[in-house]
Amino acid sequence: MGNVIFKILAVLLVCATFGFAVKSQLDAIDIAGINKVTAIDSNLTGSGVSIGLICRSDTYKDSFPQNDYRPDITHKCLTNSKIKFYDDEFIAGGTSNHSTQIASILVGSDANAFYPAMGNFSYKSAVPDAQLNVYEFWYFITEDVFSCQWPTDDLLAMSLGSSAESWWSRGIDAMVERYGFLVVAAVGNGTDAYDLPLYPAAGSNVLAVGVVD
Repeated sequence: MGNVIFKILAVLLVCATFGFAVKSQLDAIDIAGINKVTAIDSNLTGSGVSIGLICRSDTYKDSFPQNDYRPDITHKCLTNSKIKFYDDEFIAGGTSNHSTQIASILVGSDANAFYPAMGNFSYKSAVPDAQLNVYEFWYFITEDVFSCQWPTDDLLAMSLGSSAESWWSRGIDAMVERYGFLVVAAVGNGTDAYDLPLYPAAGSNVLAVGVVD
């Protein structure tokens, strides 16, 4: 999922280099079909929906995550977003550019956004009014996957995976089979025939997202 978001962000930057005039929304949002959905019903803003975002820490010390998995909530497009963090709290939380980009696509909003090569524009993400609960990966595995417990969220999204099926990916598959909720995960962006899909997205019960060149 994260790699797909990087593709979208790359398009945003490419569009910016053409120096578009001030506009109500970025053209690249059409890639994800967001404008088509909001055109059907402008009230589909994610209000009342809870999204669980599973993020891996960027750094580890003695195999222990350093809790630098969080979106940067000081970013202007996230200052009014509803975001909560879940981790073991043993280490002060740090920010991750990766998760910041993902969060901005999901729940970001900025009526007075600015990019130097583009000028002013109004930015609205996919579901700006949704509640975003951001879980540190191993905290989520320990608290929810070990116990096969359904999180309180309406759906889960994870921009991570492994090329080999493992106990934790099978655990996520089992959670979905038991409770029937939606999990969206990165399957990898393959460029060669031998590139392996990533688990848990390659499992039976998870919606896989990726790009093939």
